[in-house]
Amino acid sequence: MRVRTVLRRQLVGFSLAALFSFGHPLAVAWNDQVTQACTHEGHAATEAEIAICHAYIEGFLDGAVITDTAVIASVEEGAPKESDYLKRAYMTRMGSYNPKLPATALAHFCLPQGMEREQVVEAIATAIALDENATEDVSNSLYNILQAHYPCEES
Repeated sequence: MRVRTVLRRQLVGFSLAALFSFGHPLAVAWNDQVTQACTHEGHAATEAEIAICHAYIEGFLDGAVITDTAVIASVEEGAPKESDYLKRAYMTRMGSYNPKLPATALAHFCLPQGMEREQVVEAIATAIALDENATEDVSNSLYNILQAHYPCEES
């Protein structure tokens, strides 16, 4: 029974990967729908379009946070532990010791700490709607907006 469940999940995963592979008509249709929902293409946004756009942005952010967190954790596992000397040097020069990277730092954007996720998503959606390049590639537009509006603080 357990083997059947695992095989079913693998089959579903493979099917979805094949379905949304680059250039597949359904993947292109989905991209067109997200682009239209996020850019509004000259008309007022409907509630459905807003929901689609916000869901896309939420998924993008969740994917970035989850994958970057996993990459950072795997790198930290293999890294040597910091010495007490290095910690004191951080404290002396930086005022604090915090070797942890924000979850999305590797993607060159950092989500703001004091802002609700819904506010961030709304701000990004508004920026996408105003971006002329979003109609060609909404995912690149989203990524560029994240980098421009939410840079990581230099320490």
